[in-house]
Amino acid sequence: MDIGTLRKEDGSYRVCRRFDASAALSTEHVTHLSRMVDGKPRTVAMRKSIIHGAGYNYTVDFDSIASNTYGNLRQACDDVVNYLNQGAHDYQPNDAITYWSNRARRDATVLAVIDDEALIEYKMPYGTSALIKCNVRFGDLRMRTNYSYHKVPRKWLLAILEADMTNWIGMGRRSITRIPFPIQS
Repeated sequence: MDIGTLRKEDGSYRVCRRFDASAALSTEHVTHLSRMVDGKPRTVAMRKSIIHGAGYNYTVDFDSIASNTYGNLRQACDDVVNYLNQGAHDYQPNDAITYWSNRARRDATVLAVIDDEALIEYKMPYGTSALIKCNVRFGDLRMRTNYSYHKVPRKWLLAILEADMTNWIGMGRRSITRIPFPIQS
């Protein structure tokens, strides 16, 4: 069985998500995922094998060059997604996205992206908002750090300025009034 090449209808390739790797590793036979990275194909062959009395092992062959065996499905999925995406992600400043927080999906905006991290502002009920730094390397949003509007690191402020995204909501949970974007020298 071949899960597919992660190819879209227009011929481009989408980012491999953890769900894709998990679905491929959950089958009882060898499955393949492939994706073009910098004009070269990357292929991963995966299989699940039973360890008597101990659960499963997950064996992953990376382009028939290296092979790893994992006892943990999560680590196997992370390595597959990381290898296929090679740090690629689709997030850009000013993207309107949804973010899972407090048991619900929230409307969010990407304020800035630095390497494999993104600073995201998401809207909460009653007009408040929050800042969060996420790791986007694996193609999904993984929370790393919450930030106060008063204590955003300088590198993120500079990245927000470069992206011309200085129109944040700025209504923290403990704020009575809107916190304007800080203009620092």
